[in-house]
Amino acid sequence: MDKARLNWSEFAIPLSEVSGSSHPMLKAKKGFYALVSADLDAEADLWRNISLLHIGHTSGQTLRARIDQAAPGHERSVELAGADRSVLVMLGELESSSLGRDTRDFMRDVELCLIRSNMPAAHPDPESAIPEREISVVNGERRGTSYRPLKWRSLFKFAHIKNA
Repeated sequence: MDKARLNWSEFAIPLSEVSGSSHPMLKAKKGFYALVSADLDAEADLWRNISLLHIGHTSGQTLRARIDQAAPGHERSVELAGADRSVLVMLGELESSSLGRDTRDFMRDVELCLIRSNMPAAHPDPESAIPEREISVVNGERRGTSYRPLKWRSLFKFAHIKNA
């Protein structure tokens, strides 16, 4: 089974501010992003009621360029969030993998595993997200690391689709 460990930034960026943001991870040419909806608790300066909407990746272009592109998943995310909630972008990088490299196919399989395990609301059919390999994806250094709303560990085994 192939394995990947992702490192997610602790800071989310409002989707509307990605173009002008100086966040260093936006320059990454191989990375992951998650669109989430959230409510700002201005008094506590915290995002609350976080819901996962979309998961994507880039391989060959910067995260900024990929996120700025029009895409059905992005449009559906904004639609699902509604006018009263903010859409934020979480940014992640591949920290390590059992392959020792990050091929385009591997990055796609990591994305599909994340989609299948985390069931983002804007994805038309998360159960159709089937990686081409058995894969385990860990978000963060250790169990208990919080990258809400992503699960700490996402796992895909071919037995999952045979038993469905």
